[in-house]
Amino acid sequence: THPGAYRAMGRQGAGVSLRFRTNANRIAFRATYGEFYVNQKMPMAGCGFDFYRSGKWAGNSQPPLESKDGLEWSMSFGGTGRKDGETFQLYFPLQCGIEKLQVGLPEAAEVFAPAPRRHGERPIAFYGSSITHCGCVSRPGLEHGVRVGRFLDVAVHNFGYCGNCFGELAAAEVIASVKPLALVMEYDDNARNAEHLEKTHEPFFLHFRFLSRVRTREHGIMSS
Repeated sequence: THPGAYRAMGRQGAGVSLRFRTNANRIAFRATYGEFYVNQKMPMAGCGFDFYRSGKWAGNSQPPLESKDGLEWSMSFGGTGRKDGETFQLYFPLQCGIEKLQVGLPEAAEVFAPAPRRHGERPIAFYGSSITHCGCVSRPGLEHGVRVGRFLDVAVHNFGYCGNCFGELAAAEVIASVKPLALVMEYDDNARNAEHLEKTHEPFFLHFRFLSRVRTREHGIMSS
């Protein structure tokens, strides 16, 4: 793996989201893009934002095809105005970098902590190829890891790097550092051949498992 590939793809938005609860009846966002990347294999909706209300899709906002790096993009979505608030989640563009995001609400609106997740805040980690990264889904909220997260009501960390996951032990160390509830290993499509997969798959898992046990004990978290 070339370190530059990790750095470049690590700035992309696949799997990133903003989750909050508010009683606003309208929510506005203004995003400043860093790199604006258009993947010719994927719809333009993937360059935009997906908005979910209480776990259900409520809209997508995508910039025009001719957009460039540094774009400022404004969008707004409807809330329900419920007094006790409702949980919203904004998924970031799949392969574009976002430098800044601003949120606007009506003056009388309140913002609360999001509803607690069913399994707490420890995430499920996904490690794998371009499929894990986000290819080739049509919208940010349809990447399979975040769909699992919504279905199970659990946080998700996406460690997919297109064409650059080869079972390196350094990657296992980074993943273990977030203390995930579970690890999904699906880098098979990046393996150079069956021999490479055989040599790396179990050592990667065992290294991750060892580090996870050490770190969960250090933080007082039970791990089977």
